[in-house]
Amino acid sequence: MIRLRRLTVRRAPGLPDGVELPSLGPGLNLVLGPNASGKSTLVRTFGSLLWPDGATTDLLTAAELESDAGRATGTLEYGRVRWDPAPPVLPPAEVRTLLSLDLRSLLDAGAADARFAQRVAVELAAGYDLEAALAALPPPSSRAGQLQRKLDAARKELRRRETQAEELARREGALRELRHQLEDARQARELARLAHDAAELAQARHELERLSARLAELPAGLDALREDDETALARLSDRLRATGKEIEKLRRRLEDDRTTAEELRLPGPKPAPHEIETWRERVRRLADTERDLDARRTALAEARSREAATRNALGSWEPPGASLPREALDRIEAALDERERLRAALREAEAAVAQWEGDAGDGDADPTAAERLGRAVEALRAWLRAAPLERVPAWPGWLAVITGATAGAVALAGLAPGAAPWLLAAGALLAGAGIGSLATRALLRRAGGTPAADTERRAAGAATAPERWEEPSVREALERAEGELDRRRLAELARRRAADARARHERARDELERAGEGLAELATSLGLAADLPDLSLVEATARVRRWIEARDAAAGAEGIVARLEEELAAGLRDLAGALEPLGYPAPADAAAAAAAVEEIAGRIDQLRDLETSIARLEDDLEGARRRASEAERDLGAFWKRTGITAQDALELRRRLELLPEHRSLVEQTGELRAVVREHATRLDREDAWSKLGLDPGELTEARARELAERYQEEAATYDELVDTIKSIETAIKAAEDGTSLEDARAEVERLAREIAERRDSAVETVLARLLIERAGEAHRQEHAPRVLERAQRLFAAFTRDAFHLEVGPDRSLRARDAASGELRTLDELSDGTRIHLLLAARLAALEETEGAAGPLPLFLDEALSTTDPRRFREIAGALLALVREGRQLIYLTADPAEVAHWREACREAGLEPPEPQRLATPEEATAGWDAVPTLDVATPDVPAPVSLDAVAYARELGIHGPDPWRPAGQWHVLYLLPDRLETVYDLVRFGVTEARVVEGAIAAGRLQGILQPADRRLIPARAALLDATLELWRRGRGRPVTWRDVTASGAVSGRFEDDVRDLVETHGRNPEAFLDAVGRLRGFRTAKLEALAEHLRTEGILPGEKPLPAEEILVRAVSRAGGALDAAGVDPNDAADYVRTLLALLDGATS
Repeated sequence: MIRLRRLTVRRAPGLPDGVELPSLGPGLNLVLGPNASGKSTLVRTFGSLLWPDGATTDLLTAAELESDAGRATGTLEYGRVRWDPAPPVLPPAEVRTLLSLDLRSLLDAGAADARFAQRVAVELAAGYDLEAALAALPPPSSRAGQLQRKLDAARKELRRRETQAEELARREGALRELRHQLEDARQARELARLAHDAAELAQARHELERLSARLAELPAGLDALREDDETALARLSDRLRATGKEIEKLRRRLEDDRTTAEELRLPGPKPAPHEIETWRERVRRLADTERDLDARRTALAEARSREAATRNALGSWEPPGASLPREALDRIEAALDERERLRAALREAEAAVAQWEGDAGDGDADPTAAERLGRAVEALRAWLRAAPLERVPAWPGWLAVITGATAGAVALAGLAPGAAPWLLAAGALLAGAGIGSLATRALLRRAGGTPAADTERRAAGAATAPERWEEPSVREALERAEGELDRRRLAELARRRAADARARHERARDELERAGEGLAELATSLGLAADLPDLSLVEATARVRRWIEARDAAAGAEGIVARLEEELAAGLRDLAGALEPLGYPAPADAAAAAAAVEEIAGRIDQLRDLETSIARLEDDLEGARRRASEAERDLGAFWKRTGITAQDALELRRRLELLPEHRSLVEQTGELRAVVREHATRLDREDAWSKLGLDPGELTEARARELAERYQEEAATYDELVDTIKSIETAIKAAEDGTSLEDARAEVERLAREIAERRDSAVETVLARLLIERAGEAHRQEHAPRVLERAQRLFAAFTRDAFHLEVGPDRSLRARDAASGELRTLDELSDGTRIHLLLAARLAALEETEGAAGPLPLFLDEALSTTDPRRFREIAGALLALVREGRQLIYLTADPAEVAHWREACREAGLEPPEPQRLATPEEATAGWDAVPTLDVATPDVPAPVSLDAVAYARELGIHGPDPWRPAGQWHVLYLLPDRLETVYDLVRFGVTEARVVEGAIAAGRLQGILQPADRRLIPARAALLDATLELWRRGRGRPVTWRDVTASGAVSGRFEDDVRDLVETHGRNPEAFLDAVGRLRGFRTAKLEALAEHLRTEGILPGEKPLPAEEILVRAVSRAGGALDAAGVDPNDAADYVRTLLALLDGATS
């Protein structure tokens, strides 16, 4: 027994950060992880650790095993395995293919299944390979009749050859005369060939003279013309007209913008942005003051009403009795009035002190601070004026020296004989630059620096000094200093006014004390107690006090209103002083001031935008003028090249019409000259003129043709004579060798012997075949291999006895339908039944192969993902029975639903459901780079796309076509780059096969050494097109029906389950055809069919709209991906071609 406790993959292709199963239990282990999270890699690396032969060198793996001998830790590093303390006892390496089962291997029978069937067939034959024995027997012969016919033909041939020998003796006497005739015919044949060549030479000369005469008649200069010159002329003319229109359009726009800018330009100096903000703040304060003034005026009106009422009360009142005369009342009233006035003055002074002290704040009262700030502001402004002139620094001294040395070397090279003149000029320029740099440095040192540098030294350490002496930092520091200077000046003014208010407060307090003393003396002089006057005085005093209070309140309100009016007027005057130089009248109120300030700010913004637009338009105008000049130059070069008077388009068209004839004549005369030279040279070399009796200078085609026909008639019998002589000589030689008749006699004897031998062999073969077949049948009836019985039991359990496993006559695994008795091959089974059969066979083969070393851990990688829930429970129950027997089971899946099915199966089997171990979340596996290879080790066995198109290369890579309902990120990279197969080859070699992986790699900055920059820009654009095309194509088409969709509808009962399941496999990709097939099932109710259809419609499986036309998909897909296409610089026509390719793939996948 061997159990896996821990498995760690430190590195593998596609897993740069590795993956780990840290704690594995003895029974069922569930591993949940998304695609590309490392599930298959874990299985593969575990097999490589136990059987390292052929393991790649890019694996770093460690595992902890527990067996009957104890625990052992194994590591696989770069193809080498180490065990501590010692490796466990392992079965042979052939068991490796049986320890890991995935969906793909369970859909296709492999070598392991073939070996299983072979082994069972051998055991059924008592350990003998009866099939091989039968195959080794010779097949029943059907050649007996053939041999007899050959024997008859051989005898006939023997008689024919005896007759030929007699005829040959007669023909041998005429052989000499035939040879003389052959020599005469050969000479005539040679002369006929020479005469034919002479005729062709004469014909070629005549044709050459005719074509040369016609060529001379054509206008000169046609060699310089090209077929597309007329199109080129039109293109150049259009280009010149277009640039002219563009220049006129740009000029008008430039004039409009300049006119608008002039209208917007302010008459005075343009205020800085911080000045605008300062004005806005002042306007806000003025608006606040206006609102406060309105409230104070309302309060003043109310105070004046109260004052009038109290004064009227005083005028109608008479004191009771004569103890208090009217003069005394007036004096008391006067004293009270004076005292109340002084109190009001004291309150006003207190209010003024509080207000001005609040405006002054708690800041530094140093009178020299504002002066220092003013000097700092002037210094910063001086630095800004001086810095542009000093911004280009002098070269360092060492660089100037190197420049001088380089200049000397270049100048010496320029003085050398034969040197280019520009070398001497370059040396002089470099020398001047070096000397000028040294002179600048010297002058600066002598002057002790620059104005900007002096400012920097003086301002060093000051609070107003900028962080860096660069223009942006200095401007920012200047704005801060100007704002601080304004704040300090306002605070200084507030402090002076606060001092005046405190002085007024002291004076008012002294006067109030004196008024109180005078009132006391007045009361005493009148015989009244100063602290308790009689009732009449109290009443009069109270009324007087009320009047005085009302009057004081009105006076105070008047003072506040006057003060606010003064502040408002002063603020408006200040703003008027700033606005009037800019052409704006003095504002009447805060609203008018705000409107003026905002109008100025808007004009400044518009003016700035217009200045930018004017600069851009000037650049565009200059470029357009340059392009117009280039177009004119190109047009002049065109007329110069063609040799035609400028603007003579009719002459150009006439010459272009003659151009094909001219080129044809040039080509034909060249070919004819070559023919004439070739024929003349050959005829001279063979001395044809003397042999034919012709003069080369007077050669005519008619004379040469006449000679050729005469000699051709004399040579007409040449071939016939050659054949006749050759046949006679061959026959004579065969007769002299004596083999012809002997061979015929030997062939007759050989065929007679072979007929006798084959007759005896056929009898022996029939007897042997009969004995082997009877022995095999007898053993199969009495014995059955244990591994076959185990596989049959498992398969019967998986299929609920619906099928039985057998080994066919061709030694392949087959399933017999229990209901019909039909024996089906694997290809004739559904996917689910095929998975059940291969799973049963492999489990039985695994138990048999691992022997005493087992049971070993068994990996299942999504092996049951296509199984319906009921069969899932049955297969899971059978596998859990293996767990009870001591086998460790590790099931890997990306579907949480499978985990739930396994946990439910454990509960039904009375086992504790295990918690799943998670490798990564789907978001991490999709969005990150964790699943992308490290790219340092390439896979060597990926086929190269040599001389292949995209379709052929997909077949080479084993890609069977795209799934239209699969997410775009899971599509193969071949479909992203069908026109860049070399790039696809590089990506696949390094394990990058999915679109989402290569997108993540590019986003993470990887694949720099594999992808060219153009590919890195193109792939995101293609991915955007793929996403958009898939989404638009799926509209109106729905998605395939799955068995899970059917069960979720609740419309299919157990009676129809098997039939509907078969229809899902047959018609699932076409929902409408599937519903039509379900509706034709006998007994299937219409209400259930409608419920099923409604569920499929709700889930989006049945389309609720018509599919979009291909052209609309193309246009909308390119539009949706417009941003990605613009970022990658992809031409819209290329994008449209790619979308057409995708649509063809999608249509092919669903047809």
